[in-house]
Amino acid sequence: MLKDIYRILASEWHENHHRYSSSARSGFEIWQVDIRFIFTKLLHKIGIITSYKDAYKSYMKFHT
Repeated sequence: MLKDIYRILASEWHENHHRYSSSARSGFEIWQVDIRFIFTKLLHKIGIITSYKDAYKSYMKFHT
């Protein structure tokens, strides 16, 4: 059962990855943990990354 739940949630995250491929963020919902985006934000805060794209507003426009 947990395996099936994981597949459903992971498939949504993976779909986001393809739909918003230029975005640093792939996890838009609270249950879609996106370690890559968290790390990107950290690198931005300490100045290693100067800019990144975040498609959160675009995603929310179509999913709310």
